Amino acid sequence: MGLNRWRKVALATVMASAPVAVASASTPARAASSVVVTLSASLTHALSDSDNVYFDASGTHDSSCPGGSYLYQFDFGDTSPITTSTYAFAYHYFHVPVGHTSKSFTVTLDVRDSCSNSGVAQLTEHVDNDTPPLADLNVTPTSFSSTDCPSSAFEVYADASASQDNAESSPYEFDFFWGDGQETTTFAPTESACHLYAAPMTYPVMVNVIDHAGLQASVTKTIHVPSISSPAAPADVQAHPASAAATVSWSVPASGGAPSSYTVTASPGGSTSTVPGNVLQAQVSGLTNGQTYSFTVTATRGSGSATSQASNPVVPLGQPGAPTGVTATASDSAAVVSWTAPRDNGSSKPLSYHQGELGYTVTPSSAQGSLPSIHVSGAPAPTEVTIPNLTNGVAYTFSVTAANALSASGPASSMVPVAPEKIGPTISKGPGFKLIEPSTVGSNATELPLTMTVIWTGHAGSAPICSYALEQSINGGTWTPVPLTSPMATTATATIPKSQDTARFQVEATDCSLHVVSGWVQSAEFGYQFYEEQTRNHKFTYTAGWTHTPCAGCAGGFDETTTTPNATATLTLNSAYNVGLIFTVGPSVGRAEIEQTGVRPSYINTYAPTTGYRMLLFKTGWSSFQYAVIQVVNVGTGINLDGAVVLYAPLAKLGT
Repeated sequence: MGLNRWRKVALATVMASAPVAVASASTPARAASSVVVTLSASLTHALSDSDNVYFDASGTHDSSCPGGSYLYQFDFGDTSPITTSTYAFAYHYFHVPVGHTSKSFTVTLDVRDSCSNSGVAQLTEHVDNDTPPLADLNVTPTSFSSTDCPSSAFEVYADASASQDNAESSPYEFDFFWGDGQETTTFAPTESACHLYAAPMTYPVMVNVIDHAGLQASVTKTIHVPSISSPAAPADVQAHPASAAATVSWSVPASGGAPSSYTVTASPGGSTSTVPGNVLQAQVSGLTNGQTYSFTVTATRGSGSATSQASNPVVPLGQPGAPTGVTATASDSAAVVSWTAPRDNGSSKPLSYHQGELGYTVTPSSAQGSLPSIHVSGAPAPTEVTIPNLTNGVAYTFSVTAANALSASGPASSMVPVAPEKIGPTISKGPGFKLIEPSTVGSNATELPLTMTVIWTGHAGSAPICSYALEQSINGGTWTPVPLTSPMATTATATIPKSQDTARFQVEATDCSLHVVSGWVQSAEFGYQFYEEQTRNHKFTYTAGWTHTPCAGCAGGFDETTTTPNATATLTLNSAYNVGLIFTVGPSVGRAEIEQTGVRPSYINTYAPTTGYRMLLFKTGWSSFQYAVIQVVNVGTGINLDGAVVLYAPLAKLGT
């Protein structure tokens, strides 16, 4: 075609038709007039093997028929039918006959209006025979970092964007034939494609380019696909927890083929996440908060793959709940703040130490603003802390925030302000007592004083504690001092003279200004009873294999002996606080197993190079006075059982 793309055809000479007058019985004849007709043509994109021309008659008018309508008849000068329309434009496809290189067509437009006037215009449209496009193709292998084909194993990139066309139309369709039975079709403006080959060999790659006129051309190039090597395993796999998820990163394998993709797998559970080969991080979701996970990363290239070592273990955690029950107790220039741990720690299960227990942040505030926060941690973290460096006489409130290893809760605040003031020392935990093990009970078979340890705790006030005093009363008698190993000692050794005596202890603290301000704090009244090994006291029962044996150094002059394997002595107590078991030790005896209800067995060794009497070798106790059953089982060469020491409080109410 002799036109440039989109060039308009010059206007044809305007022709006026002979006037036409239409008369009827009801309408008088009108004066003759003519319609001024204009016509132009412009090339449009062809949609088949033809030239598509747009004809425009919008300039047509009849001044004698204002507001009238027009009927347009287009005769395109070829074998196609005349087109009649009320629209002032038309499209037409011109075909160059077979065997011709070009042809001219005379286009005639006949216009009639509603006033029965008419006009005619003509123009000549010259059409050349269409020429096919010129195909071009460039085929290159890609890499894992390619932006054209980002998910490659051995992948090629075929580019036909340099294909050219004649002046009449543009490339429209690109058919890529890859030589392995596969093909890809794209449409303008996409003029390229990617393809993944499964096997190594040389392939012919062809592109067939089709233009809007339906003409086409093709070109073929070859591409050699080498053997595809499997990737090596990813390295440096690191996991970072989040809430119900984890982010996993890794390094590119040091050898092997470039991966086309990576798959991260969680253990346990098997949750996965897959990313392209140019991405070195992925997030795995759907995990359980509080569960310990590790992750492996599998690199894939073609049919080959390699899996990394497991990552570091991580524990996803959600946001913990806020603490509750925040209270504060004032002291000198300080306050003790306590709270209750939240029920929700951000985990589906209790947190173990290596997973990171809850920690707390305590922030004091007054009318002058907030003070620096104090952080509390541990395994588990305590739910009480002393806030120092406060100003006496100033009222403070305290907020407490809980945090696990990943996130923090909202704050919980104390409701009642407290004001620190000067205070004296206190005994925060009064005298307690426990048996000493191992130790010797008494000095001979009949005199059986019991030695025990007394324990207490003090709390300093405005001035540090410089000394303690401990006193003892036996059977309600006079208070007598108990010697301490040092002024600041918080334990002492005391003796109850004999079985069924009662005892009570009291302790006081003295601050460094030498003013006693704590007051005496007393223990409960308690006593001890020595139960000999004999069955007549109804405390001990024995299986077969035990012998009641005279023993001059034993309590009461006897002990109970056995060499029978698994021979068992059972001690039954209606109520007790501390219990100690007494044995005769020596070279002919050995191990004993001690069994208690709900407690794992304990083992003691009664062997000694020389004989020893009334030896307290095992003790146990409870936080409250309770019923207890203890069994002694021979699991060695033999044992000599001499009895039991039992602490009661108060002795007089137990009916022993």
